[in-house]
This record gives sequence, structure tokens and C-alpha cells, in this order.
Amino acid sequence: MTDTLPIHDVAEGSTNPRQRFDQAKLDELAASIRAHGVLAPILVRHNGTGVEVVAGARRLRAAKLAGLTEIPVVVTKLSDERAVEVQLVENLQREDLDALEEAAGLQRLTVDHGYGVDELAKALGKSKRYVYAALQLGRLPPGAQKLYREGKLPKSQALLVSGIPDPAEQLRAAEMVATGDDGYGPPDWEGEQGTPLTVTDTERLIADRFRRALKGAPFDLAAEPACGSCPKMSKNLDGAELKKKGADVCTDVACFREKADAAHRARVAKAAKKGGREASAAELEQLARRVRPPGAVAGLVLLSEKAWAHDPQKARTWRTLLGKDAPPPVLVQEPGTFKTLELVDAKAAAQVLKQRHPELGKRQAAAQRLSPAERAAREKTALEHAVSIRALLEVVEVAERVLGEGADATCWGPIALALSDGLWADVTKQVAQRRQLASGKGGGGRGAALGRAIPSLSGPELVGLVVELVMTRAALHQYAGSQARTAWRQLAVAMGIDLAAHTRAVKQERATSAKKKTAKKAKRAKKAGGKKPAKKKAAKKAKRAKKAAK
Repeated sequence: MTDTLPIHDVAEGSTNPRQRFDQAKLDELAASIRAHGVLAPILVRHNGTGVEVVAGARRLRAAKLAGLTEIPVVVTKLSDERAVEVQLVENLQREDLDALEEAAGLQRLTVDHGYGVDELAKALGKSKRYVYAALQLGRLPPGAQKLYREGKLPKSQALLVSGIPDPAEQLRAAEMVATGDDGYGPPDWEGEQGTPLTVTDTERLIADRFRRALKGAPFDLAAEPACGSCPKMSKNLDGAELKKKGADVCTDVACFREKADAAHRARVAKAAKKGGREASAAELEQLARRVRPPGAVAGLVLLSEKAWAHDPQKARTWRTLLGKDAPPPVLVQEPGTFKTLELVDAKAAAQVLKQRHPELGKRQAAAQRLSPAERAAREKTALEHAVSIRALLEVVEVAERVLGEGADATCWGPIALALSDGLWADVTKQVAQRRQLASGKGGGGRGAALGRAIPSLSGPELVGLVVELVMTRAALHQYAGSQARTAWRQLAVAMGIDLAAHTRAVKQERATSAKKKTAKKAKRAKKAGGKKPAKKKAAKKAKRAKKAAK
């Protein structure tokens, strides 16, 4: 039944989760109320000392702003828990409800009134997943909540951060996400500065910096203090979403690192007794530049890596091939995983391999030996490549003169820029070298210098550059099944370029270069007091023939 009460006798609701109101929207509602009055009564209840609003807090505030002295109400009897439930339902029907206020209301129902997730989901008409996520968001510390309200911490990223058990670590993660700090140095480009991390980057950040999977941990999990009974292990956390993922996860990265460091020091001490050592600072610097796993760095090979070059058929690891004869290990702690990696001297490992598996060397030599047909095909490909590169300047010249006539720089400029930015670095580098463009003060290498030169080119010159970029890509990267070689020849023929003349010129250049190399080699041999290469070969041939005759 609708009644009317003096507006100042109705107090704000003590159980209302909504604490923030948009002033501009309140002013709009107040203007509407001045014109039309309060069209729908507000819901109120007696709270022991007077009357308070249950549903309609915005209408109450707007009515006060409009100068009303009375307001229509519906008086109802509601307990605190039922009042919170009604308020949540009403507020959830509004799109502008603050997710943190919603989370506070749900937490109040669970903590103060004993509601379970199933009951909340049924009462609110939401899924259990939605309720779990809202409750999880409410666990954010005040500093992280402030970043969320300011729009610096998106909701999806905030939910990921809320899964970290330690509030201090939650705040640290929230600040990193909000500022775009992925833990791997400054942003890649200026536009990323101050931009929040994406969901994918946030997941990677939390996995790398705030959690550690215990499967394959570089230390004994049963060693005291045992990980199985640790309160910061995923399976021992109350209501943690990590439980659903199955794998045991450590959420105390500092403790994980401390145990991993201790285990690494123990392995180094054990290896030292057998002549092993820890990697030097110079070796560590080179290892840090490589993509995981390390491999042959600073004259070292990783024992757990497969020796593809030496054992291509079975692809066994260096550890398997070297066995007990492996050289003394060089130990290094891998960044990120904190695992101890074992490396050995590459030359010493190759020597042991030669002694233990002499058959591998014979197989490798046989595999590298080319048949006459393979050698001829390789020489043909190399010749065609050289002809393509030599004829390219003529192609560009014809393109500028014929195709570029009347070309508009405003149209061809963006095309040239997009091509130069999207093609592989070796292509743009070669084009820049042909055009004698140095990197200059702008930095970024020759490719960047090409990009800076594009705005100054005319329309015909831009057409020539586009053709040069495309045809350089076709000339450089010709692989089996590629139509690049055919397309290149078709363009050259269409432009009237004599490829046969270029082929003769390339062959002549190669013959001249070969003669110079032979003469230089003979000169060095003569200076050293030895025989000329041709005579040395003839002597060896005669010796083999004599031996065969016997």
C-alpha cells in the first residue's frame, strides 16, 4: 500500500551496497521530478529508530535536490539479509552499478548472513561463475580497488590479480598491470607507456612473477618446510580458483626462489668435486641473450639438447651420446624457471663423440656430400639469383619511366611505407644499400633510413621503389614450389630486359673472380715456399694411381 512520508524522515539505507552516485545523472533525475513528481514510490522499512530506504536511494536523493517535502513510499517488513538481497537485485538491473559495490554486498550476505554461492546465484538470477567472480573481485586490497575505480585496472585483469592470495602481492601486480609493466623492461613503443597490460600479458605476468608450478620444481618438494602442507600452496587455499586447474601451484615466489637457489648451490658444490664449475659472468651474459633453452653458447653445449647436427637420424641428446665420458659440467641457473642447466665444453664434447661414436662422423660426411645432379641444381639456383639481383636496377629504371608516368606520390607513398615496414629486414637492408642510404642520426639501421627517405621521393620514384621492394623479396626468397622465380622472369621479359645478356655478364664476372682467387692462392703458396696448387694436385693424383697399380 502506497503512503506519503515527510522526505526528511526517510534516512539513507544502512545496508545499501551502492555508495557512489553520478551527480550529473542525479541532476537530470531531479529536473524530471520537478516537472512530473516521483512517479514510482520508494521501498522503505522500519529500522528501530525510524524509517530507511531499501530500494529507491537515487529517487530519494533526487527528490531532495528537487526541493520536495514529501515522497511516496511503500512500507515493508524486511530483515537485514533480505534487505541486502532486494537491494542487490534492484541494483543489478542497472548497468551503472559499481562491480566493487556489488562485491561488497555479496560478501555481506555470505559473511554476515551465511549465504552460500548456490543461494546467491538463485536469489540474484545469476550463474555461480558470475557470483564466484564477483566475490573474488571483492578481495582486492584498497589500493587495487582505487586503480579499478579510476579505470586504470580493467575488470578482466582485476579478476586475474584477485587470484593472488597475498594482498601486498595483489597490489604490486595491480600496479604493474595498470602501468603496462610486464616485468621485462620498458614498453616496446612510446604509445604503450601508461597503457594497462592486455589479459594475455596479465596472465603471463602472474604466471611468471607471482606463481610457480610445482611440477618439475628444481628442488625436493618433501624437504622441510614441505610444500605439501604449505598454506600458500594452491590446494591449501580457501576458495582459490587455482584448485580448479588441477596442477599444484606455489603462490609464494620468494620462497620458491630461495629453495631453488639452495638446490642450485648444492649441485654446484657436488659438480666441483668432479671438476665441474659454475658459469662465468661472460658466459652468463651470452646465455642471457639467447632464447630458451641455451644450446651452444660461449663454446658450450647443453647436455639435455638433442645433437641434431651430429645424430640427425636418432636425434639423441648430448647426455645420452656422451654418457659417463662427458666432460666436466658447467652449471648455470636458468632465469625464470630457476632450474640448474648442465653444459659442457663444445670442443671437448665433439672429441668424446668422435671416440665413442665414430660412425656418426661418417654418416654426417655422407649426408653432406652432394650428388652431381644436386650440385648442378644448386649452381643453377645461385646463378638465377645473381642474375635477378644484377638486372634489378634496370627493372626499377624501366618501372619509373613506364609505370610511374603520372603517378601520384600521395597514393604511392603509403604503399611504399607499408611495404618497407612489413617486409623482412634483409630485403629492406639490401634495397637501402643499393640506394646508398646510411642509418644516420635517426638510428634503426638501414631499414629505418629507407622509411625516412620515402616522403622525399616523387611519384615515379615511389613506383620504382615499390617494384624494387617486391622484386627484391622475390629474388632473395625463392624456395621449392615458389612462383617468385617465374613471376620475376615474366616481369623482366614484359619490360624488354635482356636476361641472357645479364646471364653472360654474371658468368664472366664469376670466371674472372675465380681466376683472381686461383692466382692469389698460388701467390701465397709460392711465397710460403710450397708447390703450386695445380702441381700439388697432380702429384697426389699420380701417387694414388701408382698405389692402385701395385
